[in-house]
Amino acid sequence: MRTKYSDSSGNLKTPMQASVDGYWRYRFEGTTTTPAVTSAGDYVDVR
Repeated sequence: MRTKYSDSSGNLKTPMQASVDGYWRYRFEGTTTTPAVTSAGDYVDVR
């Protein structure tokens, strides 16, 4: 797990590379003023 930041529009970018096939998603742990949320999964097929 790594900490990532978003731009002012909420867009995320990450240099992470998948090493196995599977579903990957972002998860925000939440704060005292913002609830936690998890994105829908995207399937990644590693070749």
